[in-house]
Amino acid sequence: MEETKKYLWLNSHNQSNQNIYVYLNEEGKEIWGNIVTGSPLENPYSEISIYHSPPAICRGQAVKYVRNIKNSLITRSR
Repeated sequence: MEETKKYLWLNSHNQSNQNIYVYLNEEGKEIWGNIVTGSPLENPYSEISIYHSPPAICRGQAVKYVRNIKNSLITRSR
């Protein structure tokens, strides 16, 4: 049985408080993004999502998961 191809997308919003997923593409190069889907063409975010516009960018085929980078805004009291 053939595996379904997956694609990694990166939304165009500030990445400082979003998780980043790192995968290897079909050429073995690292690609980074926020969401994995089954389509390289259809925007993965619904029209009511804050990430829908500007449109996300398909970074390529997500062949092998490498790691997750957890980003968050850190606030410090003064």
